[in-house]
Amino acid sequence: MNCMKCGVELKNSGVFCPDCLAVMEKYPVHPNVLVKLPNRNTAAPAKKKKRVKVVKPEDQIRQLKTANRWLATLLILALLACAACGFLLIHMSDSDSNGIFDFGIGQNYGTEETTDSTDGT
Repeated sequence: MNCMKCGVELKNSGVFCPDCLAVMEKYPVHPNVLVKLPNRNTAAPAKKKKRVKVVKPEDQIRQLKTANRWLATLLILALLACAACGFLLIHMSDSDSNGIFDFGIGQNYGTEETTDSTDGT
């Protein structure tokens, strides 16, 4: 038999080895406290093997094709977004255009002369 605390093999039919008993005597437990001792079966429970889902090669190919379609669609959308941003930047910076995006970038410095209203004229 083995010690219930440290697992050392016991020569007699005791529950704990002398070393563990000496340590436990230093910290006694109140008589009314319930103490549950582990079972003598100290073998660890067998771990369950994780199930691995087996995927057929045809299904893997189908999944990869679907993923490729999504990636191609996202790439096309990203390219269209970049083209639209480039189009907007070109039209916004073009000072000769009279389009809807003509915000007059760089046109805030005019050469108009201001008249002074304090002259009374």
